[in-house]
Amino acid sequence: MVRETLLRSWSDPRSTADSGTARAHLFAVVRRVIAERRGEPAEPGPVIDSTAVLGAVRTLPPEQREVLLAVYFQGRDVASTAAGLDVSEATVKARVSAALRRLRDALGHAQEPLVEETAR
Repeated sequence: MVRETLLRSWSDPRSTADSGTARAHLFAVVRRVIAERRGEPAEPGPVIDSTAVLGAVRTLPPEQREVLLAVYFQGRDVASTAAGLDVSEATVKARVSAALRRLRDALGHAQEPLVEETAR
């Protein structure tokens, strides 16, 4: 999967315009590769400005930002996040859900999921 993503990305010179664009492009390519392997249609997702997302994340209450960063940006699962923060797994899930809802509202994508809300 990594090799396929890099090969596809390398063939598109626009993907290296700047680090924010390159990162977004790589994630889009990964989504398409995964969808193709699952036999699903590889439809492009909504385009979201990474600067706007980071700005919106910074406006979250500290406890929501903390769990969102742990689960989505650091790749930790709910159980390890809960243990690390000394809260219950239900609290982690509730905070993640609230954070995603706030981000959707802040970014104007209330009808489209920003990310899949199923906690890991």
